[in-house]
Amino acid sequence: MYKFVSSFFLISILSANAMSLTHNQVEVESILSPDSRPCTFFRLKGVVQADPAVNNHAWFSVPLDHNGHDVIVSMLLTAYAAGKKLNVVTTGREKCGIAEVESMLFAY
Repeated sequence: MYKFVSSFFLISILSANAMSLTHNQVEVESILSPDSRPCTFFRLKGVVQADPAVNNHAWFSVPLDHNGHDVIVSMLLTAYAAGKKLNVVTTGREKCGIAEVESMLFAY
């Protein structure tokens, strides 16, 4: 039983990571504050599909309850104002009807 549970857990983790998508060296095009949904939204220049595993939208979402929400929004605003590029990783899941962001890194 233990081997089955640990194998199932490992497969679940690997499957979740396999569905994520990374957009490298991209600039922020626009940022939208939360509307009736509890997420901050943004678009990246040149990205027409945020995550094909989720939907066909160019928008990304950062849920208000995401542990890094405030940091991610700060990075978005900084990158937008300074014209800096980011690397954005999605989760492969939908949040607020849009592709959910897992993490973000200033590109170098």
